[in-house]
Amino acid sequence: MADKNFFRKTGDYTVAKLAEIGGCKLQNCKDENTKILDVATIDQAVGGEISFLSNPKYLEAFKESKATACIVEEKFVKYAPEGMILLVSDNAYNSYAVMANYIYPMDSFTPAVSAK
Repeated sequence: MADKNFFRKTGDYTVAKLAEIGGCKLQNCKDENTKILDVATIDQAVGGEISFLSNPKYLEAFKESKATACIVEEKFVKYAPEGMILLVSDNAYNSYAVMANYIYPMDSFTPAVSAK
């Protein structure tokens, strides 16, 4: 989750919209209109949030994740928790960065200290 003191979220998005933005294929998705409310790390994500997995170091956290959706590369699909919506990408890290920037655009950044 982005620090709300610095970033403003532009809205809630459907998994279908985020898949389109990130160049992903939806998998394990019963409803393309499922809303994503925020982004979070794989180990801290809860319902309504999206995360990503690109490093096998976090595979165990992925298996236990409570995220509604996760951006993953094809090689990790078989490890997904039951019920998790997958956004399958050739480069999960890049797709996540694109989506996070869409949800929290840089033009919404508010510096903590103003320059004089």
